[in-house]
Amino acid sequence: MRVKKSLNELEPHKKEFITNAHQVVNEVNIDNIIPSPIILSMVALETGYGTSRFANEGNNWLSLAVNKPDQEFLAAKKRPSQKLRSFNNPAESIQAFLDMVKNAEHYAPVRDTLTKYATGEASEHDIIDSIASTKYAEDPEWSNKIKSVHDGRIKNMFIEQKAFGGEIEGKKKKSR
Repeated sequence: MRVKKSLNELEPHKKEFITNAHQVVNEVNIDNIIPSPIILSMVALETGYGTSRFANEGNNWLSLAVNKPDQEFLAAKKRPSQKLRSFNNPAESIQAFLDMVKNAEHYAPVRDTLTKYATGEASEHDIIDSIASTKYAEDPEWSNKIKSVHDGRIKNMFIEQKAFGGEIEGKKKKSR
């Protein structure tokens, strides 16, 4: 099966979701804490291109779990003990993730990788691997899936689609 590499090759609902998500990610990630193509790849995978219950009912685009007792949440239907945060809007979920990256102790390896990325010593794949090392996701294949979405769709869309406007990737880093 050929991976769809162009925004125009995606189904209309996926194309619309990615276009809208791109705007939200860029508005929230104004300081480019994590390269936006990585966040957008995570959003695409975690929401099933906007179709997941947690994205639609809880505005949780990154499947963020409850980490404080006072946080609003949605319980998983098949695993009610699994509680994912609920947000007022998707931008809040992106901001919550970026705040974890900036401040949470267990995200120190991600911050180290981002520092190396800024000097050209690490790649976007390295950043994805460092996020996976925090146990961000339960799926042991999560980083490979994100890389596949990133390399096969999102990054190419950013390069191909000038309609997004502005510089998408920032500085060019080493590739894998």
